[in-house]
Amino acid sequence: MDERNRVEQPETYRTFFVSLPLMEAAELIRKRVEEGSCTGELLDDYAVSGEAGVVRILTFEKWFYRVGNRLVLTVTLDDLAGRTRIHVVAGGGGQSVWWKFDWFAGDSFADEPYHAMEEFLIDG
Repeated sequence: MDERNRVEQPETYRTFFVSLPLMEAAELIRKRVEEGSCTGELLDDYAVSGEAGVVRILTFEKWFYRVGNRLVLTVTLDDLAGRTRIHVVAGGGGQSVWWKFDWFAGDSFADEPYHAMEEFLIDG
């Protein structure tokens, strides 16, 4: 596995590749976020397909007690490169206009898709 896919390097693992078909990967991520917590909720599941492949966007929301706020997680999956690529971004945890600190709740939320796919990671 490529070192850039390691969870210890959160700034570089937000985009990673997996060996699963796109639809199967999306379902495992959905289950991890929704069924792995009592407050994770799928807000939207949007897919577009064309000659080059499929792009699927999953948007989740989850309450985090430690920040007293709901965070949003957007997971974009595509197979445009001939293998399943996943890009993850979380946000919304800051409690101030000027201060975006969220007690690492955003990082924790963004870790969920990675952990759901950990055994299927391949070099990107």
